[in-house]
Amino acid sequence: MTEQTYSLTAQHSEQINEIAKALCALQADIPAIPKSKKGHHGFMYADINDVLKAVLPMLQKHGLSFVQSAEIHGGQPYMMTHLMHPASGQWLKGYARMFFQKADNMGYGAAQTYTRRYGLTCLLGICTEEDTDGVLKHPDVEARERGRQPAAKKATSPTPNIPNMNGPDYDENPF
Repeated sequence: MTEQTYSLTAQHSEQINEIAKALCALQADIPAIPKSKKGHHGFMYADINDVLKAVLPMLQKHGLSFVQSAEIHGGQPYMMTHLMHPASGQWLKGYARMFFQKADNMGYGAAQTYTRRYGLTCLLGICTEEDTDGVLKHPDVEARERGRQPAAKKATSPTPNIPNMNGPDYDENPF
């Protein structure tokens, strides 16, 4: 049995000039999306309802529509977002890998909601979250800033929550 390799790349119709014009107009027109929810790390974000409330009227105004579906590629779950410009027949498609915190229906639902929000905002080129790049600090840095000694390091052993980045479960470029 040979192992199949899947490469999921962003896809688009042969021509994208009309959908690009509509998307450019949407991006210029879209209002600020309120960040009404607080995440686990204390950062504010816009949930899927906030995103859809802002995005759906703008999509309609600019002649765009979208669909999303959960798909399995290479044994891994992805959320596919398909943006369409019906007047021209042009389209864009993107994939976001789904990760589950719990292996049950609630975990599946949370992963779907999360990747629907990120997949749509990414494909539309809009941002809703606070920029946390570089904000999350290592616990040792936070301890030093508070005037405490960093926690003593335990004996090194593989951490069960960190995936093996060199094994068969890791795809260096899932798209």
